[in-house]
Amino acid sequence: MDTRDLKKYHRLKLLLPLGESFFFLIVMILLVHFGISAYFEACVKDLSQNIIISFLLFVFIFGFVGYLVDFPVSYYLEFVIEKKYNLSNQNFKNWLIDKFKSILVIILITIPILLVFYLVLLEFGKLWWLPVGIFIFLFSTLLVRIAPIFIFPLFHKFVPIENSELKDNLKLLCRKYNFDVEGVFQFDMSKRTKKVNAGFAGIGKSRRIILSDNLLENFNKDEIISIFAHELGHYKLKHLWKITLFGFIIILLGLWLASIVYDYLITSYGFKSSAQLAALPLLGIILYLYGFLTLPINNFISRKYEFEADQFALSAIENKSQFVSALKKLAEINLADLDPNPIIEFLFYDHPSLSKRIAFAEKFLK
Repeated sequence: MDTRDLKKYHRLKLLLPLGESFFFLIVMILLVHFGISAYFEACVKDLSQNIIISFLLFVFIFGFVGYLVDFPVSYYLEFVIEKKYNLSNQNFKNWLIDKFKSILVIILITIPILLVFYLVLLEFGKLWWLPVGIFIFLFSTLLVRIAPIFIFPLFHKFVPIENSELKDNLKLLCRKYNFDVEGVFQFDMSKRTKKVNAGFAGIGKSRRIILSDNLLENFNKDEIISIFAHELGHYKLKHLWKITLFGFIIILLGLWLASIVYDYLITSYGFKSSAQLAALPLLGIILYLYGFLTLPINNFISRKYEFEADQFALSAIENKSQFVSALKKLAEINLADLDPNPIIEFLFYDHPSLSKRIAFAEKFLK
């Protein structure tokens, strides 16, 4: 693929989701500003006077609006574009099944968070942000624990890898660094895409090594070990817990700031209370903008940890040149943009560009 086509692919993958997000943001602002959210509130209260049921109905309306905005964009990005660039192995039926599975999982995860948020908002008043932040932290930690057991199998089939030599080498590397792991599994990524992936999943007893079948097919043993060593580096350097703790601080700060701005806007728009249904989209708007503004900070830290994990991998493996070889294969198979715009990379990339990672590794070899 020539450079112009590759750049176009990455522009589409970046700009369309951004455009969708800002469009939905504008829609939310207009719904509040022109009193449509108040109309929706009146409608759900006519259907039920129960405060929880009316809240869930109100959430459903806005969720449905979001779905109407998201579906055509997702279809184009995840199916049409991936087919056009010869990355997808899915037909439309299977893509649609995956899409509805994803929506179901999102609903099952989001509803408990929203219910706790609203009940806390009713009971705690201006201090709602503190218990909500703590709950999100605990709930997120639980999700990391159970995802490999209950969520991932909804989308992929996981089986122990058959290559005993590779499995023994990976476990040997784990033992070298006193790292316990439940098992080494491969998953059927090729059912959906030609891209490759690998890593750890879960925490505690659910922790396991996962390797895509595409990776096992296209990479040699030493390349796979080098990629695995990178993921091992994340765990040994405690990046997961550092990111979790930093994320908790960022979320708590965001909720606190949002509560201040939210109270001001409630007064400005003349809403009765912070728990009034018609006012809640304002809070969603505030939190979205906060997330967008703090994204570069999160990405900066993530990129720093990626370099640290690369350095760990290069120190851990014997055949260090295979790490460079693996990165070059990743770039080729996954259609990576080796030379992204520096501003785009700073704002939106949670990994350093592969050209920088390759240069870092090659410098390490000298």
